[in-house]
Amino acid sequence: MSQPGLCAGISVITFDAAGTLVAPHPSVGAIYREVALRHDRDYPEDRLGAGFRHAFHAVSKDPTVLDPEARERDFWSRVVTQAIATIGPAPDNYPAFFDELYETFSHASRWRVFPGVFETLAILAERGLRLAVLSNWDHRLHTVLEETELRPFFDAVIISSEAGFEKPDPGIFRAAERALGVTCAACLHVGDSRKHDLEGAREAGWHGLIVRHGHGHGMVDDHEIDTLPELPSRLA
Repeated sequence: MSQPGLCAGISVITFDAAGTLVAPHPSVGAIYREVALRHDRDYPEDRLGAGFRHAFHAVSKDPTVLDPEARERDFWSRVVTQAIATIGPAPDNYPAFFDELYETFSHASRWRVFPGVFETLAILAERGLRLAVLSNWDHRLHTVLEETELRPFFDAVIISSEAGFEKPDPGIFRAAERALGVTCAACLHVGDSRKHDLEGAREAGWHGLIVRHGHGHGMVDDHEIDTLPELPSRLA
């Protein structure tokens, strides 16, 4: 069954980063365990992965921490603390452990670009579409994009810690419009979260699309694609 094309008139496509363009490599649990071993702690990789997923959704960012980058760091420290809390004691020198863990995720060696991403971005750019990243992330994303060689594809990189808003808040979508000099009707956002990416885009008056990377069940709907290389054929 063929999928319908997206609305004509789209001239800008923005992409979420983690879960859309890149994924942790080899896995969050494996990376956490590797760093923990250097700090004299051995946690089971599978339990670290499960602990991270639970903590990531359970921990909220502290609005009383006013500096955006400090707020991001505080958030991730509490995620890490909660992820390992039910597994075993934290490393004796937790600040050094966390510093290393936080820094390691700023490098391409810890991220895998999803299959077909480079080819898809090249096709879209050849069609004359303007491309950008729109992500709930911090300054580390700049290094990740440079080291993975994704940065040259994008006209702009809009990061929540710099924009002052996080998806699904319309404020970050407005920031993207200002950065690119476009109106909402011309914009499509592609991500992996229904709440942050699809619903956030729609609330801002944008078009939205979810990429499942093979993790969905059953047929994709009108606002989903299974892999990113399907995107060019979905554009009207």
